[in-house]
Amino acid sequence: MFVRLAVLVLLAIALLAYFLRRANRRDDAKPERASSRIKNERAPSFAGGYVLDLAMRCLCASCEQEVAATPDDQCEACGQPYLLDGRYQLEARVGHGTNAVTYRARRIDNLALAAIKELSVRKIDSFKALEHFEREAKVLASLDHPGIPSYVERFTTENGRFTTFYLAEEFIAGKTLLEEMATHRHTEAQVVEIIDEIQAILDYLHGLVPPVIHRDIKPSNIMRRQVDGRLFLIDFGSVRELTAGDFDASTAASTAASTVAGTFGYMAPEQFAGMAVPASDVYGLGATAVALLARQDVCHLLTAQNTLDWQPHVQVSAATQARLRTMLETDVNRRTQALANHSTSA
Repeated sequence: MFVRLAVLVLLAIALLAYFLRRANRRDDAKPERASSRIKNERAPSFAGGYVLDLAMRCLCASCEQEVAATPDDQCEACGQPYLLDGRYQLEARVGHGTNAVTYRARRIDNLALAAIKELSVRKIDSFKALEHFEREAKVLASLDHPGIPSYVERFTTENGRFTTFYLAEEFIAGKTLLEEMATHRHTEAQVVEIIDEIQAILDYLHGLVPPVIHRDIKPSNIMRRQVDGRLFLIDFGSVRELTAGDFDASTAASTAASTVAGTFGYMAPEQFAGMAVPASDVYGLGATAVALLARQDVCHLLTAQNTLDWQPHVQVSAATQARLRTMLETDVNRRTQALANHSTSA
């Protein structure tokens, strides 16, 4: 009797072990099948080795519709290639101006992000816009400063009778000071830091021979990088490079008029006459500082004579007030001289 009972117990244990092993094998097999499925879904790739995430949505470079990424570079909406120039995948539209649109894009060969500005000939009303675009590309290619996005390349594409021009540069992930103003109250100390950091970039630009004038300093053209807080001066669409023939080194002033460029409220008075000098950028920086301190666009602070009535709207120390008065001096010659004196004393 005892022997029979022992045999039954051993048999029961063997059966239990058998079923447990089968259950474990089924559980182990599930991740393998799931892994194989995921691997198969991610398998399609371009010749350069860029592996597609088939869940990714992007913008078609041909029709501008949002489409799914595909390994054959064919837009599901228009049937045309959705990659820009066969090399860039447009991820989002991040900015636009009167004539140009800017995209965040990714190169498919090395996955590097770039900011790509697009200018289509059929969307411009004069060739002055194309002249400014070409000048921006030329100047950016010659600059080398940690506070200025690095130049990548420029290229063109053809679509029937129309040509589209592109400028690719380093993409800066972050917010502009204009965007910061919506959610953040900048203290005097923070604004002084901003002035100092951007002034260092301007010193580099103005110290080149001949000087480079940005001509459109304003909160939306200053970007704070998210990863480390570094400030960048962006959008050189209004840039002017003074040539030896139209620059007076003794006064640091332009001797030739050019197209009026800039943004109302942030433009120095001389810019309305088509004149731009290094001190013109400093005026724009001063107006930007006032906008941050007053938390409003400075165009609302302009008088009937187009001068900034900023002091009633800003509460800062006497030292900062004096600095802003120098930066916002309406007479360009007095401003230039005052800035020179301040630089010498510093």
